[in-house]
Amino acid sequence: MDIDLSFVGMHILETTDEALIGRIDKIIVHNDQIFVLDIRVAKSIFIFNTSGEFQGKINNIGDGPGQFFLPFDMGFNVETDRIEIMDVRLRKILSFNTKGEFIEEWRI
Repeated sequence: MDIDLSFVGMHILETTDEALIGRIDKIIVHNDQIFVLDIRVAKSIFIFNTSGEFQGKINNIGDGPGQFFLPFDMGFNVETDRIEIMDVRLRKILSFNTKGEFIEEWRI
């Protein structure tokens, strides 16, 4: 079975103090943005543009509205253009816009 990897490329990501990733657990590329999930070290989702420039991060640690304890997984909802983060410990999914701003959450 042949796999087409022609779309794969290398992106060197900016490494400022705020943009240091401890471990890469998942990467999503959507349009001109790269979303990097670090579950255990930074407990954050890092946002870069496709030039590798740091745009921000989602690091809302806590148990209140818009906060997560452990960002176990993330997905991108192309219908709403939102990043969705699943926290299995708090049993909820949180939705953020592409700038990392909290929109809503719901229990699972």
